Amino acid sequence: MQEERGEARREARQSFYAKQQLIASAKSAFQQIAGVVRAATVYPAAHPFLLASADQLLSKINDLLLSRKEVAFYLVAGELFFETHSVPVDQSQSMLMEQFTARDVGGVIFKPGITRDELVLFANLMNKDEAYFV
Repeated sequence: MQEERGEARREARQSFYAKQQLIASAKSAFQQIAGVVRAATVYPAAHPFLLASADQLLSKINDLLLSRKEVAFYLVAGELFFETHSVPVDQSQSMLMEQFTARDVGGVIFKPGITRDELVLFANLMNKDEAYFV
């Protein structure tokens, strides 16, 4: 009986730890999205800095895709979610969330096979004037 309780506690700790790691990875990926979008405001599409930022984001997305079919971020009532998990945000991430909201973007989903060039195009699209989205 005591062994069963100990096993249950161990599983609960492992589950909690895995969830915290997932949230940290999701937060890191969203920070990288913010970085690519921010870099696209300053640099042209072929600039090495923007391409390097997009490569880092692509790597993070591909890491997350190893254990799921898609990498999905949603904005609900001013809060960021990765799948069903709430993700804490910092200043740069909240600025990107405001940008999404202003353009009526409720979320973004990355699927396997996404390319660096598509990430750069996405960043450039997110930097278009809000009227572009109406």
